[in-house]
Amino acid sequence: HAGLVRLMRQRAQEASIAHQMEVLTGGTTDARPMQIANAGCAAGCISIPCRYVHTQSETVDANDVEACIQLLVEILAKPIEL
Repeated sequence: HAGLVRLMRQRAQEASIAHQMEVLTGGTTDARPMQIANAGCAAGCISIPCRYVHTQSETVDANDVEACIQLLVEILAKPIEL
């Protein structure tokens, strides 16, 4: 949902939370069923950068996890109007 993505980026910028856009070249996220359900529900994702995804040595940076939590808090702290 383009409006939700704009809102997410705006809240990140307002709170000075570093972020970057992700483009998936394969696979999907858990938001995909909501996106294709055609039920009028906006969907967006916040992804934590990860190395070796879906393996026993999957690795993330704790600072990235904290930034994602902070972003989610910022997004939900104010009313969401799309």
